[in-house]
Amino acid sequence: MSKTILVVDDEAVVRSLLQRYLRGKGAQVLTAGTGEEALATVSKEKLDLILLDIRMPGMSGVEVLKKLKEDGSTVPVIMISGVEDFDTISETIASGAKDFIKKPFDLEYLDASPPWQAWLTL
Repeated sequence: MSKTILVVDDEAVVRSLLQRYLRGKGAQVLTAGTGEEALATVSKEKLDLILLDIRMPGMSGVEVLKKLKEDGSTVPVIMISGVEDFDTISETIASGAKDFIKKPFDLEYLDASPPWQAWLTL
């Protein structure tokens, strides 16, 4: 049974890259370019995993994560960001994120990473 993953990033190229990669792994992939779009998708779809960019215009990924947790969502969230800001990463983990992945993505690393592969086989 294929997993449904929501990729949330304001950069279309990142959404496209992850969508192709995850589809190649057998997942059904939905995308959102804003935090607001992500919340709307979460309210309508049954998801197995959310990949959520930390820094986006408008509603940030941190705000989206907090809203998801306030609303009682149990969908695992992995934060993604091109900026390694320890305080922000710590805040997301404290707010309920399960993991963090740094952009740009090294797809060979993801393919070989046991934690990443575990998320794909939830």
